[in-house]
Amino acid sequence: MRSRVLPCLVLELGMVDYATALGLQEEIVEARIKGLIPDVLLLLEHPPTYTTGRLGYKENLLVSEEELEQKGIRLFRINRGGDITFHGPGQLVGYPILNLKDHGQDVFYYLRHLERLLIDTLREWGIIAYQVPGLTGVWAEGKKIASIGVGIKRWVSFHGFALNITIDLNYFRWINPCGLNGEQITSMSQLTQREIPGRISQTLIQVFSQLFELDCQGIELEYLRELMAYGWQARVAAGQAT
Repeated sequence: MRSRVLPCLVLELGMVDYATALGLQEEIVEARIKGLIPDVLLLLEHPPTYTTGRLGYKENLLVSEEELEQKGIRLFRINRGGDITFHGPGQLVGYPILNLKDHGQDVFYYLRHLERLLIDTLREWGIIAYQVPGLTGVWAEGKKIASIGVGIKRWVSFHGFALNITIDLNYFRWINPCGLNGEQITSMSQLTQREIPGRISQTLIQVFSQLFELDCQGIELEYLRELMAYGWQARVAAGQAT
């Protein structure tokens, strides 16, 4: 346990196309490496998008890329762990951009903490979720409800997790998500058979702050860009940031 709680900036961005979010992550990662900003948590949704990680197998995409293009769905090959997965409306996506030197400097430890974050968040909403030994992600009632795939650059994390809330599960039938059959994917709404209120992100932020020992402060993207341009510590010295 650290001797003090560190700051973390939280941005809830709503619907963001994947390419834009990826570019934003890259900017933030570079600023975090340089020490211009503290840790950051991005929370958002994506329009229908498939992504595959460094070790993804082409055969886990069950339709052609031409078919995806006709349906208006983009496919991205990206620098994260894990195989192919789907992002879409009704899924809460989180990109923690953390200096892991402050969080154990251990990728395995970090992945298990992300799983615990999702498990504890789901428990607050009455869903008993769990880890599966040897696999990355979170399961409930025998099906996967959240996926995790991360990248690490100079001990700064990027990419992150995707929690299925009310997402259309039919999209998972066109892939073997994370190497699994699409029938093995579930969502909060499927498990509870009821409407899910839009406060999941607030629960997750609270759990995140406790689990990673961070003081989470919500900010706007424009302000984050100012911090990246001029330096967070300079703003603190001037009394303009906490």
